[in-house]
Amino acid sequence: YERFTSGDSSTLRGWNKYEIVPIGASRLAYESVEYRYHDFAYFLDIGTIWSPGEDRRVRVSTGVGFHGDNSFVTVGVPINADEISATFIAGVRF
Repeated sequence: YERFTSGDSSTLRGWNKYEIVPIGASRLAYESVEYRYHDFAYFLDIGTIWSPGEDRRVRVSTGVGFHGDNSFVTVGVPINADEISATFIAGVRF
């Protein structure tokens, strides 16, 4: 029995996963388009997460990022949110 989450550093960037579905859901549909030129990236994420019997809401986010050899910095913005606010994500890949 697995629960899917969305709204992290790789899915629906720009959304907070605790605002979408705090405990996760049993179904996930997600698509991402990302264009990279050297270290610069531009992305568009579209997805929804739900459990049976719940309403599905499609969420869209866009943003830019810089990817180095082992690290990344991303700024994502949810497009169809009630309140527009940017989410800053930074990390190191091992």
